[in-house]
Amino acid sequence: MENVEQMVWWKAREMPLLETDWRNIKLYCESVENPFEWKRCVYVIRLAPPFCIAYGDQSEIESPLIYVGSGSISQRWSDHREWLYELGRKIPGGRYEVWVCQPRTQKNYSFYEQIEADIIGIF
Repeated sequence: MENVEQMVWWKAREMPLLETDWRNIKLYCESVENPFEWKRCVYVIRLAPPFCIAYGDQSEIESPLIYVGSGSISQRWSDHREWLYELGRKIPGGRYEVWVCQPRTQKNYSFYEQIEADIIGIF
């Protein structure tokens, strides 16, 4: 299996949380590729520094990670737009990042689930 840290990631960084139009998100990335057209990918939505989320009753874990998904972003992005916008209203000046990669495997149906689990520990 590919190591998550060694995968090639498409990254759009430092976007205002209120900016959720994919046409504008591409402007925050140096790559000319467009993962919005990819059919199979793994993606991460995370808060940009200095923001993070305190998870758990006693805030045992703090992480900038707010979503890990797989599949086609174009099919799922409309759902993310709503909650990102609401989060932006609660964190004035908050910014976020989208990281996307295209891991490949054949006939390993749990492959994307394994990658998502690894991502939680890394991001």
